[in-house]
Amino acid sequence: IRVAQKENIDGSKTLEYSDSITPQIIPNIYVDEIENKKVIVCEIYRGSSTPYYIKSLGKKDGTYIRTAGTTRPADEAMLKELELTGVNRSYDELPYETMKPLTKVEIEAMCLKLTNYARDNAKTIEEKNKVKALTSAKMLSWKFIIEQDGKYYPSNAYMMFTDDNPFQFINIQCARFKGTNRVLFIDKKDYSGPLYEQIDETMKFIMNHLNMEVKIVPNKIAHEERFEIPTEAIREILVNAVCHRLLTDNSRVQVAIYDDRVEITSPGI
Repeated sequence: IRVAQKENIDGSKTLEYSDSITPQIIPNIYVDEIENKKVIVCEIYRGSSTPYYIKSLGKKDGTYIRTAGTTRPADEAMLKELELTGVNRSYDELPYETMKPLTKVEIEAMCLKLTNYARDNAKTIEEKNKVKALTSAKMLSWKFIIEQDGKYYPSNAYMMFTDDNPFQFINIQCARFKGTNRVLFIDKKDYSGPLYEQIDETMKFIMNHLNMEVKIVPNKIAHEERFEIPTEAIREILVNAVCHRLLTDNSRVQVAIYDDRVEITSPGI
């Protein structure tokens, strides 16, 4: 938004802005007083019609994002993500490109597999009993499957949960490095397949390489051993990295374990 000073017929001056960004932005402009000085405040709220870009440069060259304290041009993957956000859609809910219809047997098998996974991972019998069987209706509401002309088709999300997950970059790379930098690695694994299995296998890799700390408990003969970093915290961060990654980016979630820390990197902002 360019703010320019305009001289009126009577000689007075006012400020006007000309929109150089599209879609149009309607800022909230008002005068405030700070330390006995009048200042013009221009508030621009977060918009939902993304991407917003410099009109003269066009969408491809004129779209910018803020990340890590810097302003940089949006790359192709980010631009696609912004376009989907602008129409209130996400990449995972789009129909999978082959558009091959699913059979009733395939849908029921997926429902059963995910239901059993949830029950197997319940921590208590009470939690296990609370797990409801996944149905095709619920998968429709989650946009795991898409109904068209009486047939059901897989979304990208559905395919990410199959054993033959076809997305080359939607997987996790793990490495255990010697020391505190990425010069020498001791172990390295890449995990693909269903997203939930990727997370489980990655957690096993991390726990195999985490150091244990020994805690001496007063008035007890036996000591306590525990991981130096809480595994619940690591799993929470890992799940967030997988769920909130930029799915259109040709990069992978990365887990790097050093002598003094664990780093989890997720593509996107």
